[in-house]
Amino acid sequence: MKIALIAHDFPPYNVGGSQRPYYMAKSLVEAGIDVVVFTLNTNSYPNNKLNFHIDESSLKIVRTKIQPEKTSIFSKGHYLKLTDDVASRWIPHLITAINYQHQESSFDYLIITCPPFSLSARAQKLSEKTGIPYILDFRDAWSQWVMTPYPSYLHYRRVLQIEKKAIDKAVFVTSTSLQQVNDFAKIHGHYLRGKFIYSPNGFEEYQENTKANSNNNCIRIAYTGSFYFNPYSQSLQSKKWYQKKWYQWLQYLPRIEDWSYRSPLYFFKTLRRVLKKNQYLSSRVQVVFAGQKPDWFDEMVKNYCLQEVVQHIGFINKVEVQDLINQADYLLITSSKIPDGKEYSVAGKTFEYIANQKTILAFVNEGEQKDVLRKTGLAYMFNPDNIEENVLKMESLLKSKTKLDSNKEGCNQFKTPNNYANLIFKLKNL
Repeated sequence: MKIALIAHDFPPYNVGGSQRPYYMAKSLVEAGIDVVVFTLNTNSYPNNKLNFHIDESSLKIVRTKIQPEKTSIFSKGHYLKLTDDVASRWIPHLITAINYQHQESSFDYLIITCPPFSLSARAQKLSEKTGIPYILDFRDAWSQWVMTPYPSYLHYRRVLQIEKKAIDKAVFVTSTSLQQVNDFAKIHGHYLRGKFIYSPNGFEEYQENTKANSNNNCIRIAYTGSFYFNPYSQSLQSKKWYQKKWYQWLQYLPRIEDWSYRSPLYFFKTLRRVLKKNQYLSSRVQVVFAGQKPDWFDEMVKNYCLQEVVQHIGFINKVEVQDLINQADYLLITSSKIPDGKEYSVAGKTFEYIANQKTILAFVNEGEQKDVLRKTGLAYMFNPDNIEENVLKMESLLKSKTKLDSNKEGCNQFKTPNNYANLIFKLKNL
């Protein structure tokens, strides 16, 4: 069997979306499946993020051009767009590259990993132009990924139509989240559930922590990665139409998704209360964040008087991330909140944390993130809304540096190639 794996994000580009296609390609090759990765030329990515170094000798990688991004007076608000424009800029080059390889040695299937979701929307066109059936890999929830409202109800309905057609025409669809599958089935009809298989993200190897925080008087807490929280976009979810700008009056929300819970807000609320109650801990606790620093971060830290405790060191490479994790006593993780529902996403850092077998402080709501952490046995769970209980729990942990013993069987579900077992089985039985 021969697969063409189409991935917009791929090493050396160092973003969350690069890891899954790399580990997927590697696992499929190790399972005896021939894989060719189609991705972008490295000069298409920002230079400061080209530090995810891999051994490319075991993979066949075809890198192509992509047309430059077009600027438009409408581009910032996306009010006239249904999806991103990546597919329109990339697919002509993809078709040429895939057809060239297809003539040399034919492909059995395309695997298209998304986002960007314009690739899903154009999947049928790509399939028709190459003559190869397609499989979709959903890393996020497409129509239900609500970070800001849709421009209108009509926009939402049209996206649902495009989404349903893309799923329906696919050979099958892999999803990183069981809750995502439930959401898609609820929206499009339970008959489509059979199209989906569960294939979570994962990690390659357990990390040998050769370094550790040897200072018993210091408690280090680390967080790596992004927050996906934008205060302005979040405010649009709660504003009445007459409180918005005229061109936002028709905005539509399929459901509320509160991304403030993905930020460190509720962790900061708890930590502030703990330090106010136990002032001697202020000189012992160090909280370090690494990744792209958002504009609102410093103000949030200041609001909770944590300037002497919290530090954001910005974007760092993978070696530096590993050193930061090694030196930490606890790793912090958060999740968004869907009121009266379950959140569907699992942060990529989760699997990095599992690989390191470090104790996790999990400020998470009901949903996929919490379910995955429960399986590992590595996390102390904090209900973000229960500040009183959280203060007591964190107070105890900061005083004692308590370490949890992991559930190795649960952790191993997410170790490659185990996390791709369903995908490999499905491909070999088509």
